[in-house]
Amino acid sequence: MSAYDRAYGLAEAIRDSDEYKEYIRHRDAIQASEGAMGLLRDFRRAEVQVQGARFLGQEPPAKAVTDLKRISDFIEMHRPIQDYLQAEYRYAVLVNDIQKILAEATEVWLDLGLDSDDQEGEDEEGKDKEEPDQKEQA
Repeated sequence: MSAYDRAYGLAEAIRDSDEYKEYIRHRDAIQASEGAMGLLRDFRRAEVQVQGARFLGQEPPAKAVTDLKRISDFIEMHRPIQDYLQAEYRYAVLVNDIQKILAEATEVWLDLGLDSDDQEGEDEEGKDKEEPDQKEQA
């Protein structure tokens, strides 16, 4: 069986997953409502503006932060959008986990040690670890 055949099988398994089905169900419900679509669109725009500035190491514009807070408050009261965002998150976790499995299996990622709780050269309390040669000399 070729890698492409297996990829199509994986795509089918994803389409059969609860995460995907719930995401599609909530996505369709949002798309059916102009009001929900407008609110979600405004939320995403404000979110991108605030996160984009932070990503660049800049302070986001005060208006964008205020808009994001205001829209977030509306979304907290809008159950269909909450459900959609939760389903979107669960589906994204599924896809991310699958990508991680594939990357680990094919060893294509450069391990920068970002998943590690311990910093290299430090123990649990943040103290520098001694090199073995240093211990023997002491």
